[in-house]
Amino acid sequence: MESSEEEEPTDKKAKQSKTKKSEKSNEPEDSRVVRLKKLIRIAGLQAKIRNANLDELKSVNAKVKRLKSILEDAGLEGNPSVERCKALKAKLDFAKEISELDPGLIISTQGRSRRQKNDFPL
Repeated sequence: MESSEEEEPTDKKAKQSKTKKSEKSNEPEDSRVVRLKKLIRIAGLQAKIRNANLDELKSVNAKVKRLKSILEDAGLEGNPSVERCKALKAKLDFAKEISELDPGLIISTQGRSRRQKNDFPL
């Protein structure tokens, strides 16, 4: 009787581990897709990955094509690399900062301001 009691808990554990494995058994992504997603994150375009609807695409080549088009639309030229994605991010951040500048706050002066004689009485 003791042996049957000992076997039951191990069977439950085995059943639980099998169900967990089946839940995690999603198809592994292709290395090209993973690499392009990483490069897009480096370039600062995470929101574009979420909006790309990669789950709708069936083939890996279609996913790769969609991810490369995201990088090309952002302004990346040539083969994507970490260095190029970092440069693209810097370029996009600079453009964002420039667009956020308020021209009304820029003080326009005509040369160097001069002190007036009335400011310092002798």
